[in-house]
Amino acid sequence: MRVLVVEDDRALCEVFAEFLREVGHQPVVVHTAEAALDALRAERHEAMLLDIVLPGMSGIDLLKLQVVRELRVPTVVISGRATESQAQDCLRSGAFDFIGKPVALQRLAEVLGCLESRPSARPDAPPIERRRAPRTPVALPVRARESNGREWESTSVNLSTTGVKIGAGGVTRPGQEAMLTLTLPDGETRLDVASVVVRADFGGCAFHFLNLSDRQWSQLDDLVSRSEGFRRLHVEPHLRIVHVIGEAISASLDVDEVLRIALDALTQVTGHEISSLHLLSADGALLDLRGDRGLRPRLRELLRVLPAGQGVLGRVAASGHTVDLADAGASIDLGPSTRAVVDEEGIRAFVCVPVKNRGRPLGVLSLGRRASEPFTQSEIALVEASANQIGLALANAQLHSDTRRQVEDLRVAEAQLIEGDKLSTAGKVASGLAHEI
Repeated sequence: MRVLVVEDDRALCEVFAEFLREVGHQPVVVHTAEAALDALRAERHEAMLLDIVLPGMSGIDLLKLQVVRELRVPTVVISGRATESQAQDCLRSGAFDFIGKPVALQRLAEVLGCLESRPSARPDAPPIERRRAPRTPVALPVRARESNGREWESTSVNLSTTGVKIGAGGVTRPGQEAMLTLTLPDGETRLDVASVVVRADFGGCAFHFLNLSDRQWSQLDDLVSRSEGFRRLHVEPHLRIVHVIGEAISASLDVDEVLRIALDALTQVTGHEISSLHLLSADGALLDLRGDRGLRPRLRELLRVLPAGQGVLGRVAASGHTVDLADAGASIDLGPSTRAVVDEEGIRAFVCVPVKNRGRPLGVLSLGRRASEPFTQSEIALVEASANQIGLALANAQLHSDTRRQVEDLRVAEAQLIEGDKLSTAGKVASGLAHEI
């Protein structure tokens, strides 16, 4: 299915996009309701993942627009801030389902499975491109024979085992079928594949393969795997980490427990040797070390308390922007007394991301490793998504603490009121007796 993702958290968008591709869907990502409206008008989508709190128009307002209601795109609302009344309002406005953050990916997969089994609201819609495998850039000569007998030639832009994108050619109408002949790199082997156009734009046409034989699939898979510069995305482990942290947040309000699970889970995937989590003090002046993995005693002591706004960690907390250093030993700035220790640790790759909630800085999450290989963009996106979930856990814990305190205050006030009523009653009784006497 073509799934429109409307979410202003770019790190979370990356997680959703990778997850959707992994389970066979085609994500289209936008960050505002206005951009979503343009996307819905421009092309057909089979589902929409919609956040409520967006810059500008809200998700609820988007759902209520007449043009959106007429398109009848099944919508799954995803939000970590919505009240029960807002959730009910979304469902009354036509949403198919409502899922709270942090999102349980298995639950999301089940909801999308329900949508996938529903008949399309537009029965004449063309088949949908399903990316069951990653695409890789590869240039192959392609001859296309359209159903009306017209033939033309072009070159592929990228390829997967489920489809191919071809540079501008003769086909411009989605839903049109064609027989594609792909000439493989040896110059002799040719694959004849029945295909259908699923998207056409100025950059070319995207075709979805129909009824591949096992031999054809194996040939394509071998070609994609061997293509120069191709790197398979290890999406499943990354999604598993986000799922583990999300489950921890859902199951416990113990912040230390959530932090422990997050640091342990990240270690298993990103291959870093050291990690640290600092939280801002109540006055915002200091960063206090709240958790770490792999820090040696001397470095742990130096990092135990840091001034906010100074050094790499302090600047990330103040600016709210991620810092990625390929050669940490040469450029990390934690103060004069730390450079020698960093050199001793042999840290060569370092990334520090902010921990925030609703835009408010709460701390920083830092990872380092001794291998010279830098953190990839997908690894950084994973760390940023994990930091966002940690921020949500901290906010949930604070909300729980505030609620308990308010409940306790109410109990004390109620007890005082009852005691006051008792004393008032006793006073009235004593006064009545004195009057009688």
